[in-house]
Parts: sequence; structure tokens; C-alpha cells
Amino acid sequence: MGVIIFWLLLLLALVPVLAHYWARRRLVRYIGTVTGVAFGAVIAPLAFGAYGAGMSFPVVGFPLVMVGLAFTIFHGEPGFTMALALGLVQPGRVVEGIQHLYVELLFGLIWAPAYGLIGLAVDRVRLRRATRLREDSSTT
Repeated sequence: MGVIIFWLLLLLALVPVLAHYWARRRLVRYIGTVTGVAFGAVIAPLAFGAYGAGMSFPVVGFPLVMVGLAFTIFHGEPGFTMALALGLVQPGRVVEGIQHLYVELLFGLIWAPAYGLIGLAVDRVRLRRATRLREDSSTT
């Protein structure tokens, strides 16, 4: 079971990588934005899955558990609070069944724009530097 989860997590981790390569070919000015949105959409389930999958591999999985735990704590709190406010989960109850899907989709809706904005800022800086370098090379 642990090996299957590991491969599914690997496929999930490929989403931002594939988005980056797609953006490099199609949307060169927005590589960071596309990559950020894709990363934000999968970071919460990826972190939670890494935390859970790391438990299946006792010695090698310990660093995976620690990284997954840190990311899960950081990315889980805002989304879980929003899920409570929207009534998707009941306070004081364990999230189970279909509620996991709702909460993880909500995490994606929260973190995709956040990381997309970070990527947009990176794109702006990158574009500004490229323009400045182009201007400097044309004047000399």
C-alpha cells in the first residue's frame, strides 16, 4: 500500500513540473505564475500524503514525515478554518470520507491563487531584469 501511495504522490508532484515545462513553451512571460498556480493547487494534498506515506518507510521515510508535517501544518490551518466557517466539516469531529475531498479542494482554491501571485511577482522581476539588460546592451 505504501508503494502505491508513493507513486501517486510522485504523479501529484509532477503536476507543477509539467505546468512549468508547458508554460516555458506556451506562456513564456508567465512561467512563474503558471507554475505557482499548479504548485498551490497540489501542495496541501502532496504535503499530507508525504506525511502519511513517510510512515510506511521506517528509516528512509523519517525526513519525508518531517517535511510533510511542516508543510501540512502551514498549509492546513487556513483551509481547515475556512472549511469550518463554510460548514464543510463539523467542529470537534474527525474529517473522514468525502469531507477529505471537500477540504482538499478548498485548500487548492486557497493556495493556488496565493502561489500564483508569488509566481506573478517572480515573473515581473524576471521581465524587468530582462528588459533592463536588453536596454543596457543596446546602448553600449
